[in-house]
Amino acid sequence: MGEASDLTLQDVLTHASQISPGLVLYVEQTRDVDALLRGVGALIPQSVHLVRLNSVYLRPGEGTYLSGPLRAGETLVVADASSTELTSHLVTGWTEYLDHPQGTSWTVARGIVFQPLPQGGPDLANAHGLLIIIRIGGGTASFDPGYSIGHDLSPQEITALEDGGVLSRAPIRRVGVALDPDTLQISMKDLCLLHERDPEDTPRIAVPDIFSSSGAPITWTDLQVMLQSNAVKADMFEWLQKAGRIDDRRYGYALAALDFTEARKAEGPRGLGVQAYPDIWEVVWAYEALLEGFGHIFRGQSNGQWPLECTLLRRAEGKPLAVGELLQRIEGTERVLNELAARSMEIFGEQLDEASLLAVAQHFGCPTPLLDYTRSFRVAAFFATLGAASQRADEDVIGVIYHTRPRARDENAPNAISLLELAGIRPGGLTVIEPNIPDENDRIRRQRGIFITGFQARDLQGMAIDRIYFRQIQGVVFEDRRSRVTKEFLQPGTPLANMIKTVIEEVNSRSESHHALLTSVRLPEDRIIGSDGIMLSGQLTTGQDFLESLNQRLAVEGDDARNRIHKVIGEYFRNARIAAEVGNVPQTQEHAAFTPIAIAVAQLAEWSGGDENILWEAVRRYLPAPAGDAAKPYGDGVEFSNYRQRLALACATYLAGWEYLRQVDGDRARVLASHALFLLLAEKPVSTP
Repeated sequence: MGEASDLTLQDVLTHASQISPGLVLYVEQTRDVDALLRGVGALIPQSVHLVRLNSVYLRPGEGTYLSGPLRAGETLVVADASSTELTSHLVTGWTEYLDHPQGTSWTVARGIVFQPLPQGGPDLANAHGLLIIIRIGGGTASFDPGYSIGHDLSPQEITALEDGGVLSRAPIRRVGVALDPDTLQISMKDLCLLHERDPEDTPRIAVPDIFSSSGAPITWTDLQVMLQSNAVKADMFEWLQKAGRIDDRRYGYALAALDFTEARKAEGPRGLGVQAYPDIWEVVWAYEALLEGFGHIFRGQSNGQWPLECTLLRRAEGKPLAVGELLQRIEGTERVLNELAARSMEIFGEQLDEASLLAVAQHFGCPTPLLDYTRSFRVAAFFATLGAASQRADEDVIGVIYHTRPRARDENAPNAISLLELAGIRPGGLTVIEPNIPDENDRIRRQRGIFITGFQARDLQGMAIDRIYFRQIQGVVFEDRRSRVTKEFLQPGTPLANMIKTVIEEVNSRSESHHALLTSVRLPEDRIIGSDGIMLSGQLTTGQDFLESLNQRLAVEGDDARNRIHKVIGEYFRNARIAAEVGNVPQTQEHAAFTPIAIAVAQLAEWSGGDENILWEAVRRYLPAPAGDAAKPYGDGVEFSNYRQRLALACATYLAGWEYLRQVDGDRARVLASHALFLLLAEKPVSTP
């Protein structure tokens, strides 16, 4: 429909009312928005409705003030001083709606809907309402010229309209909540610390309790909980508005925050070489509510390239640890523990147990076999960014937060099969250590700390496969003073801390010497059964489900069958671990050319009474090269109708999945573990593909 800038405003109004449902008046600046709006309205001879748009965030029901006059065939003039996209959507939606007003419902934006006209309603095809938008301070790019006529008001026209509007008393309806500067500058940091706007004693309650608290006004903390849950949408905030429980300021902020977080979510994690979030604030907002309430534990590290190793076995400069260095660390920590135990009453006011003393030594820098985790996502975020305080401007560092959910299983149950034991994997026994020392000095309790010990570093790295990477920002350390996540609170420099440090320094000054030829020996690097740890966590979870279901089904077959299958699976893992360490398996005369998987298949076929070649033919198609590369072209699928043969096929398929972990294809391993579980649970005959 184009521009009409060469015409006078009166000509433009006449022209627009005849050929276009929409007119956009562009204004560079005005000294009085209301006067300008009334001045334009005074030029309209027919019924006119004047609306000043405060923001795109409308209160419940306000959308009808924009759609109602137009559907009634009247003129609507909207002053938009914020240059929002809402007015451009309104012009487009109104024009599209007019093509089929009786049969179309057109949603323009949140809260603005053009409903179909009833039979006998206004004849909009011949006498449509005119929509006039006064765009103040904005460009023309957002308005499609195919839907409206555009006209740039000259300074002289603006002055004349303002002068005429001053004399008018025409009512102006203000639509949309007025936004304060904080709402216009939403950031992830602002969202993470939104609770700081409330008094310190403001309770933090769950989303269902917020909605069930009849009549209670919504606090900033409530707002934070609802937004972070990802379960509360715009219509729920509208309901709270109608109920009078949320004021305009928080309501506008809530809707703006929803738009902001949806836009950020669409972008997702990003980075160079690794998918990383742009900063720690994005990570906390995206994951805290999702993980913390479901039993997860967390560990933050400033550099994602650092391995998960305890300080006792931590390598120096990437080299394997020397025996002498290990001895020195053990003896030093042991001397500190002995000294702390001897002076426990003096230092702590009571006699602490060994685990508590070890935790204290860990927190004050002694090498220990413990690895720190925390139940608090925010505490993990603090430690993950602590190194950013000293980060150089030219450094590009990726931080990481590890998280895992310890899965409780009764490994001592009768006839239980422990997958971790079979695979020789020791990710660690979860040990909670809570020393009973004065709260003002208890750094462990302040950090909500727990400890893992008895693990293999590489195994734990694979088990903690769930990790969140983020880009470190120089000088940005995550702190939340209201939640007491600060360096001062988490790492207090108290008299007790100073006393313990003094003890450690005194003890470490007394060292013993050992023979150089012995102490220079490097400790060997340990390995898992050959995996790099890819998808190890998922494989262990699904795999343990399989073994538990298998144990239940073997109970029907009797103790001999159960013991036989346990032995087959155990031998497979032992052979696989040997293969990973030395490159081959000690061969028996009977299976001189067999791999661990081939040995297991032969044993399973013998137990089930089936044909070894048929079982091998069914399983080898699942195997990665080179285990399956010698296979001949597959024939048609074979049906396994015998119950024992189906159990044998399920076990063989399960072990085939571990062949992928041995050759580092963890995703395929987990798929086969799931397929093995399906075969095991099948109540009818199954066929191979």
